[in-house]
Amino acid sequence: MNHFYSHTRLLSNKEKHMHRTHGNSDFLQVFAMVICLSLLLVPQMSSAGGLGDLFPSDIVDKIKSTDLKDIFRPSDKSEKTSDTAPKQDSAPPAATVAETTVEPVKASTPPPAVAASPAVAKEAEEVKAWCYKKASVRIQNDCECVARKFQDGLLAETKGNKESLRSLILDKNQCPNAKGFREFKYKQCVQHNAFNQDTGGHDPEAYCQCYGRRNAEILVSNKGRRVKTDFKARMYCKKPEAYK
Repeated sequence: MNHFYSHTRLLSNKEKHMHRTHGNSDFLQVFAMVICLSLLLVPQMSSAGGLGDLFPSDIVDKIKSTDLKDIFRPSDKSEKTSDTAPKQDSAPPAATVAETTVEPVKASTPPPAVAASPAVAKEAEEVKAWCYKKASVRIQNDCECVARKFQDGLLAETKGNKESLRSLILDKNQCPNAKGFREFKYKQCVQHNAFNQDTGGHDPEAYCQCYGRRNAEILVSNKGRRVKTDFKARMYCKKPEAYK
């Protein structure tokens, strides 16, 4: 018991020193520890006659007059530390933002077209002249387009054979002439009196207009492949929905 009393006296002396150094809040924290020790010694307190026999009178008076709310109240020192802590800017410096900015990707420029050699250009002009001269070719094909296809390198695919090159362009319907083909088919229908066929009860003029227009539509929609347009155009223009 004397050993415990002397240990408690040391705590009291230490508490006084902390009170002088750190203030009332640190002092109250020390007494919280004393109260916890007293609760652990409840059995001994019952047999010894109470706190008066275990602690000095000044310690007992302090315990009785202390409010538990004051014991667990945050110290002024910690509050002052939090108030005086330097605040950090949420936004980075302007220089940092500029350094991390990603530059937009520039659109790639297509390589310039390769100029045709004089020999190829001459052959392209010859093909264009041949196209305009041959009625059966110019009606269904755009001769300017045919010449460009020739000059753009189709000659290499046919191993330099001009006749094969022309056949390749025409057979695959690479340059459909929609306007010329429509006019040709309309005139053909009128000259043959609507082909001397049943127009499905429609006026011959309206039927021929439909027939010319439908032939051109079929030709253009099948660009790149050989196609026959007459039969499909006739069947379509006999239907009532073709005139709506």
